[in-house]
Amino acid sequence: MTALSLLMVIVVMVVGFSVGQAVAVPSSASVQSRVGNWARDHNLTFLIDGVDRFR
Repeated sequence: MTALSLLMVIVVMVVGFSVGQAVAVPSSASVQSRVGNWARDHNLTFLIDGVDRFR
């Protein structure tokens, strides 16, 4: 496994763990809403806005 592949695996694991924690919290909000809120909390508003434009 190359260093870049290893780095990508680590990044995906960390992000996945973080999103998983946000989704696992008991809430009446939908999973989509919680993932969107997680993304906004992590300065990914541009990504959410881009996805909303295609809907």
